[in-house]
Amino acid sequence: LCYNEAGEMINELPCDPALILISVDKQGDCLKWTVFAYTIDGQSWLIDYGRVHDEFELLKLRKRKYFVPGKENPRYIFGGGIDCGYDRNVVLRWCLKAQLLGWNLYPLKGWGDRNPNIRSRAISEKDDRTDAGHPIKIYEFHDHTIKTDLYLGYIQKRNEPRLWLPKDVPEDIQIELTSEFMEDGIFVHPKDSDPNDYGDCFKMNKCVLWPIFHPRLLELEAAKAGKV
Repeated sequence: LCYNEAGEMINELPCDPALILISVDKQGDCLKWTVFAYTIDGQSWLIDYGRVHDEFELLKLRKRKYFVPGKENPRYIFGGGIDCGYDRNVVLRWCLKAQLLGWNLYPLKGWGDRNPNIRSRAISEKDDRTDAGHPIKIYEFHDHTIKTDLYLGYIQKRNEPRLWLPKDVPEDIQIELTSEFMEDGIFVHPKDSDPNDYGDCFKMNKCVLWPIFHPRLLELEAAKAGKV
């Protein structure tokens, strides 16, 4: 991890990333977030995580610096997404504010029941509007499909492109990644169990945000190379 809980830089980046993305999930009176660094082939490293009290503090993270070993110029979080299930209007307003500041932050929304026999196109882009009428893109994803990709694919089977965790995974990350389990083909999260917010952040980052941003990244790389 690049930062500790006090917000102090403790490490450089484990790779030279093509993108750094943040995913955010609401829990009670705070917003929990995870930051992943991605190389062009889709490999990802958990480099930062934490919680903030409100959206004002969240927007400050766009200025957090990450350093590649041997390079002077810092890297920043390019963009990401927030689960808008807790308050759609609030999330859309804050995502629009972030975009006006140059931060590519999008509202995300899971859908679908827990039927293990239903598999759907995982991600869809839709045009939406804030409560003030401003146009904004929202990305919806089929929750069961995305969870299956994360827990059974990237974590259990270690599918490519790999998802890498720190050598010493923080205890709260371990707890929230294992608070859900599969029973008879259905993901179960008992009401009396530990929260699963960091698990949801992992799910949105690796399985929703990367597929959204990766095609754009390839277009930019092709443009730089003079191919388009």
